[in-house]
Amino acid sequence: MNATLSLKSPLLIFGLPILIFVSMILLTISPIFKTEPSALALGITYDLTLTAPLIYLLLIWKRNIPKITVVPFFVAGVIIATFLLPKEEQFHLNIIKTWVLPLIELGVVSTIVYKVIKTIRIFRAHRYADTDFLSILRTTTQKSFGEGTVANILAFEIATIYYSLLSWKNKTDKRISQFTYHRESGSIALFVTVALIVVIETFVVHILVANWSTLAAWILTVSSIYVALQIMAHIKAMYQRPIVMTKDQLILRYGLTGDTTIDIPNIHQITLSSNAPEDSEQVKRLSPLKDMEPHNVILSLKSPQEILGIYGKKSEYQTLLLHIDKKEDFKQALEDQIALIG
Repeated sequence: MNATLSLKSPLLIFGLPILIFVSMILLTISPIFKTEPSALALGITYDLTLTAPLIYLLLIWKRNIPKITVVPFFVAGVIIATFLLPKEEQFHLNIIKTWVLPLIELGVVSTIVYKVIKTIRIFRAHRYADTDFLSILRTTTQKSFGEGTVANILAFEIATIYYSLLSWKNKTDKRISQFTYHRESGSIALFVTVALIVVIETFVVHILVANWSTLAAWILTVSSIYVALQIMAHIKAMYQRPIVMTKDQLILRYGLTGDTTIDIPNIHQITLSSNAPEDSEQVKRLSPLKDMEPHNVILSLKSPQEILGIYGKKSEYQTLLLHIDKKEDFKQALEDQIALIG
């Protein structure tokens, strides 16, 4: 009985793989490693990248812990081995990086995308009104990795690829009240300008940096291209992720950079105004560009709510500044819904 309890202990489940990591680190920096570096490097490589993750997988096999959580242990083992082992002793590690790591990364992304698509199909089959890809993606990654940084980062990166390269059709549903926020605000033009600046600067900086280091120039170029891709994904998400009003909730979205859901009874006041209220930590926008974008609606709440931003960053607000294309229709629909709820 004690053995069974010990095998289910979180301390053992997470502690044993970590103990292997620590043991390999101590072995590598010890004098023993210098006597037989090649033979020990082989064992250390596979203990870090295979043994530790497999032990973790066996310990969680019959527990209600997602099996996909073994991936961070594998990645941690690869990173530790990269910094720990001398470059001349990384032959087997390079094989793992070249062939195994990309397959695992592809498998993780494919699994999550499959789960998201499957969930969307279930929603549609049952005629649920809102089938927002990013919302379902966040739920799926949180179920796989738990509610934390890893799930939020993964959701944002997959959403970047999805909206920039894969999703080209705007989603509209006449069964629910939807409101756009990008047509009259000038936001699209602003983000397109930023993307063009990134592309132009990348070209110029690449030429300059290449004179010093070709590798550094290409790293900088690829990073800048990815930033431009993120901006493109955000722009397309603004078209494809409208604001939604249900019977009891207001689901506010701003591309990929801001989401919040407000219970309609929590709304205190709706004001049509472009004047900025007094600066306060409780006054927020969904846009990360803040004062660079205009607003024409001010929502005041009875109690604070949270915005989910880039990479899952959370911020609290009680007053929200929005831009709604048809602000009068939005206000009327929201007031009607508040009155209906009573």
